[in-house]
Order: sequence, then C-alpha cells, then structure tokens
Amino acid sequence: MLKFNRLKPLQQTIVGLSIGLSAAVAIAAGLPTAVTAQTSIDPEEVQQYANSVLQIETLRTVALRDIQPLVDSAILQALACHEQDTVRRLPNEAEDIFVNYCTQSIGVVEQSGLTVSRFNEITRAYNSDNLSLKAQIQQALQQIQSEAVSRSTQPPQTQPASQTVPNTTN
Repeated sequence: MLKFNRLKPLQQTIVGLSIGLSAAVAIAAGLPTAVTAQTSIDPEEVQQYANSVLQIETLRTVALRDIQPLVDSAILQALACHEQDTVRRLPNEAEDIFVNYCTQSIGVVEQSGLTVSRFNEITRAYNSDNLSLKAQIQQALQQIQSEAVSRSTQPPQTQPASQTVPNTTN
C-alpha cells in the first residue's frame, strides 16, 4: 500500500507535481529549500493555498487512479513533475495523464491568486516547524471542507411561488 500523506512544494516547470503525494505537490526545480524567518503569510494567502491544495488533491486522486494500473508502484511513488526522468519512464498513456495532472495543478495554483513561487514558499514554510502556519492552514482546510459539506446537505433553495393576480379586465 502506498502512503500519500506529505506536502511537497510546487516547482516551476510544466512537469512539476508529484502523483504519489497527497495535497500539495511540486512545481519549480532549483528553488531554495530553506525558509527564511521573514516569510510572512497573510490570511488571504492561507485561504488561497488551502483552496489550491484541496483542488490539487482532487486532481491527484483522479490521476493516481488512472495511472496506478499502468505502472509499477515503485515508479508511481517516485513520480514528480519536476523530475523529467521519472516522467520519461512512463508508458505513453500514463505520461499523458501525468503531464495533464501537472499542467492542471499549475493552473489551479495560478487561478487561486498565488504564483507558483509563492505556493512553493508557503509549502516550504508549512513543512518547516512553523506550527502557527500549520494550524492556520489546517483550520482553513477544515473550514472549506465543512462549507462544502454544508452546501451539499442543504436542500435546494426553491423560488417562492409567484403570486399571480387574476386578470379582471376582459
């Protein structure tokens, strides 16, 4: 059984996300891995990050499901979009699925309002011993998931029946 419970920073290449990791994954090879003390992450960025992570996780789950029957689990575990050698080892069908996943994940990050570079910074900060940031991100993730559950369990809102006034003029 494969374990997929780590965050990995997004890398800046089209081939930059890991399929074997849950939540956020990789996009810009060569970025420094050290997080400076000056990294300041505002609440809006935490929210954008959390939204991205949840959307990427959905993409990852689908890609993993589609690629898993096509490749050996050792290859699957090593897949990372920023490591082109791992991508080249894939059969054509699996490579197409994986590259599509990587490309879509980059788009998710950019559509959230974050740059890939900023997403990476937040991921590195999350993976450091920044307990406050971890708590903020976990809270944002839980809030987003709770709101999604709440919306899905609410009955659809119906429009009130319009009161029609009979036409008395003939």
